[in-house]
Amino acid sequence: MVDRSERPLMDALVKRAFDANLRYWEAVGRATTDYVQAVTKIWADAPITWTPGAGALSWVPRVPADAHPAATPALLLEGVMGSQARAVVLISNDLDREAEAMVSVSELRAPDGRWVSFDIRSSPERVKLAAGARLPVTLTADITDAMAEGVDYHGEINVPGLSNKGVPVVLRRRGA
Repeated sequence: MVDRSERPLMDALVKRAFDANLRYWEAVGRATTDYVQAVTKIWADAPITWTPGAGALSWVPRVPADAHPAATPALLLEGVMGSQARAVVLISNDLDREAEAMVSVSELRAPDGRWVSFDIRSSPERVKLAAGARLPVTLTADITDAMAEGVDYHGEINVPGLSNKGVPVVLRRRGA
């Protein structure tokens, strides 16, 4: 049995041990967080892509960050104010299994870098393809007076789960 005079000493020892243990696990947590962030950055910067279920990794050439978006071929949706611009892109399932996914159209970016919210719709909105099958997807956008004439608004169409990269899209209002 512990003598009452030794109890404050024991309490202090237990508290110090608890505090040391807490500091240790906080340090482990910080180190783990730093490690995960570093590895995530390595993978995000790596010139490879991987689609779950698609098998091996594939190498993708990196486009320099300062490359002008117009230098990349893109699907063009263009029309005069008040019209509807349409374009068709062929979606293919290169996986070895059936796949179903939503067609995703990104937000658009103006030349000055700001995000703009012009609506590009896809038909169908969701695709279901057997292995090796192809399906045309129609993109439609209303050309409005909110768009500056002759200005290219850049975005991307993608089908996550079927493709590891999107197709660049340009929306443009043409003069009358």
